[in-house]
Amino acid sequence: MTNSSEYQLKLKTPLILEKQRISGSSSAQDFLKAEVRWGKKREHLKTLTQDPLFFKQQNSLNNISEETYFLNISTQANKSIYGKYQGSLILIFEPMA
Repeated sequence: MTNSSEYQLKLKTPLILEKQRISGSSSAQDFLKAEVRWGKKREHLKTLTQDPLFFKQQNSLNNISEETYFLNISTQANKSIYGKYQGSLILIFEPMA
């Protein structure tokens, strides 16, 4: 366990949303790669990638922090967007030693 209030955050893999296949359809439809943005203030969100983004918890007391962050995901479809979509968003938070 660490007492660090500094962390790195990164995406494990790029987020791709895939349309569920409709009965009789030959292929699934993918959105373009999604942009995942994160931060404390909506107007200053930073883009997350597989390269680490470093941040520091500001309000930590006895190794407990209660802060709110925003997560924004946006993408564009190649064709018709009607249907159900799924994808895996895996974020890795690592404390700095």
